[in-house]
Amino acid sequence: MLDAAAALADERHVDDIAVHEIPDQLGLAKGTMYRYFGSKEEIFLSVLERDLRAFGSAVVDRLRELEGSDDLEAAASAVVDPILARPRMCNLLALMPNGLMRNVDERVAQEFWEMRSQVNAAISDHLGAALPCLGDIPASPLIGHLQALVIGTWATAADDRDGIALVGLGESLKSAFVAMVRGSCRDGAQGPSNENAV
Repeated sequence: MLDAAAALADERHVDDIAVHEIPDQLGLAKGTMYRYFGSKEEIFLSVLERDLRAFGSAVVDRLRELEGSDDLEAAASAVVDPILARPRMCNLLALMPNGLMRNVDERVAQEFWEMRSQVNAAISDHLGAALPCLGDIPASPLIGHLQALVIGTWATAADDRDGIALVGLGESLKSAFVAMVRGSCRDGAQGPSNENAV
């Protein structure tokens, strides 16, 4: 059922997807979905959870290869490229504050926030290992700020039929990430040791 919902979210805006379309794709009765999910928002929140877990694993795998490098440019790519490779995740993140959290059971919402915190914590731990310049400064706010930039950009682009708001997004996000890391390093650590780091 999550695969069917994800396929629909790849094609259309969630608001344009009728709840019956998800079980219809599987040849199931509409009521079948409600045996597993309390609402349409809950099923797409579950799709987002699955996407975020995959995103976190992809970032961690790339950051492991950079451990101890202090290579800001490579670290930026390791975090940003998996974001750009997941437009559905970005669309759902942009819907989350005012859309996906409606009609969701409080327990489900809490479990989602806990999962997101765990994903961000894993990324932050490996980011700190990749960038010793951060010293004891936690990397988690950097990940949170970057996700906020993504959410804002995607929300702005929702009504942008030509995709102008997304042009150059990757480079913009990488530049913002590098600037945030440099600021953190400057405040409490020795700064990047890699001469090629941006």
